[in-house]
Amino acid sequence: MHRRMPPTDPDPEEALVEDVVTAVESIPNRPPQDPGTTKDRCWLTLLAGPTQGAIFRLDGQSLTLGRSRSADVHIAHEGLSRIHARLTRIGDAFFIEDLRSANGTYVQGERIAAPTRVQDGDRVGLGRSILFRVTVQDALEEQTALRVYGTSVRDALTGLYNRHYFEDRLDAEFAFARRYTAPLTLLMLDIDFFKAVNDTHGHQAGDAVLRSVGAALIGTTRKEDVIARYGGEEFVLLLRGVPADHGMLGAERLRRGIEALSIPWRDVHLRITASIGVATLQADRAYSSTIELVAAADSALYSAKQQGRNRVLSA
Repeated sequence: MHRRMPPTDPDPEEALVEDVVTAVESIPNRPPQDPGTTKDRCWLTLLAGPTQGAIFRLDGQSLTLGRSRSADVHIAHEGLSRIHARLTRIGDAFFIEDLRSANGTYVQGERIAAPTRVQDGDRVGLGRSILFRVTVQDALEEQTALRVYGTSVRDALTGLYNRHYFEDRLDAEFAFARRYTAPLTLLMLDIDFFKAVNDTHGHQAGDAVLRSVGAALIGTTRKEDVIARYGGEEFVLLLRGVPADHGMLGAERLRRGIEALSIPWRDVHLRITASIGVATLQADRAYSSTIELVAAADSALYSAKQQGRNRVLSA
């Protein structure tokens, strides 16, 4: 025989929610304007290969892909030809073309011999190691997708790349530099006495300092350089193709630029300095791994802070 359980008292918070009257939205005379329903936007999402998850947009009529730094999409992988393939817009359609690559271009697993139309959801392979997903969507869908991607690779406060993205890029660039005997310079930068800023002016002032330093780093580096917030008040910069002497000059330029910053905060202007450690992978400095390269730059940074801060030292 089943016993009927006595009713339980409603949860006060749940009852409060239930008592709230649903707001009735007024219906406009005309529906809101859809930003765009024409599927005329195309981009590639990297599914397999360096910097997995990266998005590459077709902004103009064509986009070249390859291991050369002159390619529109540079992917540091030895399996790619210098200029491996080209994505092209023709009217409202998009085509992928192999550019006489050594390892071929594939659409949906089939090697192509002529320009081949691609559609939303298709998979494009460059050789057997690099795989993209093709996305063809309208403007609103594109905005949403790019916003989601941006939050996954960017630091919310400074807008710079985050540590996870940096480490992915470092792995790819390090492998490329070692294979082709190209220099690769790593800068590790730490804001001096940052804790004093927070203790004296508050954490919002510290946030203002971090944003200003991030903007200064973007304004004094090249487009192809990777700039990331490494953690707390520490930043990293990865300079491809830059030898040790040029890396030191660039680091000193950054140090002077940060020293010259005057950051307005309420009724004061904050002044800061930074210490920078530099390590370079090149013929006479053959680091065996990214761990060694990072450790060398970090050690140089530690020495710079031990020797008085506001200076640049190399490994």
